[in-house]
Amino acid sequence: MTIPILRTDEYLIIGTVPPHPERTAMVEADGGLLMWDELADTIYPAAKVFDLDRAADWLWEIYGAESIRGILGGDDDIDPVAVSPCCVRPNGWRTSNGPEAGGRSPH
Repeated sequence: MTIPILRTDEYLIIGTVPPHPERTAMVEADGGLLMWDELADTIYPAAKVFDLDRAADWLWEIYGAESIRGILGGDDDIDPVAVSPCCVRPNGWRTSNGPEAGGRSPH
């Protein structure tokens, strides 16, 4: 799976921003935002990065160490390697730990 990287003078976008704002969940992180469509079956969230130096501290946890080298090195796309499925699938806890699976919610 290849994930595109769009670079501008002000920010970079890793992945594809969800097309439906009414279904898009966002998490603010140091130096950027993570975004995903709550109803889509995507594995990796998109990231809009405003400060790459600060975001580098957590981007590797989402996309993998090799991918962060490409992101920092100016690559146009990355081949992510997930560190943890729960880390990259924002609502993955529902399938593994959620009430419908007999588990507990993390909240």
